[in-house]
Parts: sequence; C-alpha cells; structure tokens
Amino acid sequence: MKFFKTLHDEQGPTGYLGRGTHYSVLRAVVFHDAIGNPLPEGPLADFAVIWDEDHDTRVFEPIENIYRRGLLSSFLIFGERKGSFTAILSDDVHRKSPTDRLAVLKNEVNEICQSLEDPWPSEVLNLRSEGNPIIQAESKKVHLYLENLKMLWQLGIVPPKVAFNPILLKRSTNFHFQCDQTIVLGTRESSISAISFRRANLTCLAYLISAARDYMK
Repeated sequence: MKFFKTLHDEQGPTGYLGRGTHYSVLRAVVFHDAIGNPLPEGPLADFAVIWDEDHDTRVFEPIENIYRRGLLSSFLIFGERKGSFTAILSDDVHRKSPTDRLAVLKNEVNEICQSLEDPWPSEVLNLRSEGNPIIQAESKKVHLYLENLKMLWQLGIVPPKVAFNPILLKRSTNFHFQCDQTIVLGTRESSISAISFRRANLTCLAYLISAARDYMK
C-alpha cells in the first residue's frame, strides 16, 4: 500500500456483528476536497476499510485506483463482501456537491471495479443507506457501527493544525495584533477592550479569541 499509511489494523473478527466484521483505518495525502474542488495544499484524509471473515486484501485494488483518480476524499469507508465492493460517501458529497456529483462517482467506481482482473459489482452509498451490504447485519446495526466508526476516528479530511505560538496567548486586558479589521468580544459582566488587528496572519486569530475567552471566565 504505497499510497496509504495504516493508523489502526484489526487482523481478525472483533465482536459479534455480521460475519467476522473488523476494520482498519488508513491515511493518505489528498489534493481535492470531498466535492472535487482542488486544494492549494495536500491535506491528509483518513478512511476505513471494513473486513469480513476472509479479510480479502484485494479490496485495495479499487481503492488505489479511486485514489489515483483524485476521488478518495469523497469517501469515508470501503468494504468488500461476497465479491461486491461498497464505497461509503462523505456527508459533504450530499450537502455541498453539484447534483450530478453522485452519478459521476458511481460511474467512476463502477468503471474501476469492472476493470479489475476479477471484476466486482459495486455500490456507492451513504452512511444511512438502507440495506447496506458492507456488513451482513440489520440495517440499523450497520448504520450504528459505521456512524460510531466515523465518530471514533473522525474520518474524512484532517483539519490543518496551526503552529503554536505562546507569545500570542499572553493574557492581557488588551490584545494588539496586526490585521485589517477590529473585533470586539463581550463578557457576561463587562466588555473586553477592542482587539486591534492590522495585516495579520489570520491563522492566529483562533488562538487570540480562545485566550480572550479564557481570560474572561
């Protein structure tokens, strides 16, 4: 798996859901967001693979092809069961993408799976789809398992981390920082002085606001 870093890897069945259900979580660098827009920098994206009792690693063949086509960030979870490939969409695909995005993704995944040496049928679904074949179990149990997996590992594009600068967190009744705008924060009992910003590195703004709120508690 030259494109992916393994974050978590279960080699055998865990619990009693379905037929030997277990999972792995992997990470890759991506260059498009969930709806296909190019990104200025390559953020990380985490996704899961659901295994059944046979732990068929051929599932990585279509996943790697999905990655090569720049589509990986549109998905959160993949799985293969009984020779059928399932790809679970990011919620952003439904909330933010153009109406034809889903059809494009289905066609791409189907084309990839049919081009394999041993072709597989495929399905592209969302987390709440009824009759999801990725796990052989009741739909409500499958839904709960997938939602918990998404929550536990925060699947999808990883938010960027801002470099920590302790100087910016110095507590004071006034915060002065270079930027092109002025922000005024209120307190429960009084108001804090206006924070004056001119020509700023705006990535520090969140830290300033956090420090101000801590000060006002």
